[in-house]
Amino acid sequence: MIRFDNKLPPGTITVLIPAWHSGRMILPTLRSLLRQTFRDFTLLISLDDASNDPHHTENKILRLLAATPHSRRTIVVAQKKKLGWVKHCNFLLASVETRLVSILPHDDLLRPNYLEALCAAKNTHPQASVVYCDLQLMGAYPVMPGAPGRRTLWHWQRQVERWLRRPTPQHLAIQPSITGTQKERVRDLLLHHFNAPAFRGLVDREVMGHLLPLPSHSLDLFAADTLWMLHMALSGDLIRVPQILYVKRGHRNNTHIPWMQTDQPRLRRQWRRHCTHCRDILAKEIGLTWPVTRWLVQRLLQRKQSLWIGRIILPRTRERRKAYIRRLFTAV
Repeated sequence: MIRFDNKLPPGTITVLIPAWHSGRMILPTLRSLLRQTFRDFTLLISLDDASNDPHHTENKILRLLAATPHSRRTIVVAQKKKLGWVKHCNFLLASVETRLVSILPHDDLLRPNYLEALCAAKNTHPQASVVYCDLQLMGAYPVMPGAPGRRTLWHWQRQVERWLRRPTPQHLAIQPSITGTQKERVRDLLLHHFNAPAFRGLVDREVMGHLLPLPSHSLDLFAADTLWMLHMALSGDLIRVPQILYVKRGHRNNTHIPWMQTDQPRLRRQWRRHCTHCRDILAKEIGLTWPVTRWLVQRLLQRKQSLWIGRIILPRTRERRKAYIRRLFTAV
C-alpha cells in the first residue's frame, strides 16, 4: 500500500519529486529511481494541482509503485491547489526528517549508481552543503551560448525555437566544485556560475540550516534554483562528482523555457531582479562590504563571462549601464 500519512520509515536519504501534470513523463523517472543500487532511501511525491490533472498522474503512480517493495517507504501527497514549483519544493523540504535530501524533477532520469556515487562523495566531504554530478541534456534542449557579440534578441529566440522544434545532439552541463572560505565561495559563484546542476544534487540539511528553503520572489520565479545555489555557497562547499549520472530531458514545458521566450526589456528586468535578490541575500547573511558590492556589479554586467544570454540583454551605452547599476542598489 502507498502511505498517505505524514510519517516515513527511517532511511539515509529522502528523495523528493515535485510533480505537476506530469502525465507519462514521471513513470520513467520513477523506474530509474527504483533501479538504484543504493536502496536506503525514502520517497516523497507531491502532485501539484492534482484535482485538475488531465493525465490522472496519481493513479499511474499508484499502479506502478503498488507492485514494488518500496511502496512501504513512499508517501504520495495530492495538493488541492497549485503551489508553483518553488513553494512546491519548499513544501517537500519542510516534510523531510533525514539529514540528506535530493530533489528529483518529474521529467528527469537517473543512472543506477547515482545515489551510491553521491553518498560516497558526501562521506568524503562531510562539511559540503551539496554534492552533485554532471548532467546529460537530451531532447529539444536549448543550450546557453557564450557571449554572442552583436547577435540580437531576435536571433537568440529563433535559435531557441529551432532547438524546441527538433531534438538536438546530446550536451553536458558541468559545474566545477565551489570550495574555499565563505567569501571565496560567494565570489566564485557570483562571477562564474548561473546554471545550477547543484540543484539536482544531494543536499545536507544540517549544513544548510536556516538557508535550506528555496528563495521565493516574483517575475516568473526566474533562476530561483541559482539563488538556492547561493544559499549553498553561503553554507558550505559545493562538490562535483565528475561522472555523468543524471539525464535532464528537454521539452517545451520545461520551467525555464518561458524565461528565454520574452522581449528584451523583460529579459533585462529578469536579470536585474535576479542580481537584486542576490544582493538581498548577501546583505542579510554577510553584509554588503565593498568586495561583495563589486562582485554584484560584475555579475550584473557579466564582466568575467557570459552568464545569462550574454551581451544581448545588457545596455549598450555607458550612461544606460550606469543607470542599470544604480537600479541594482535602489530597487526594493
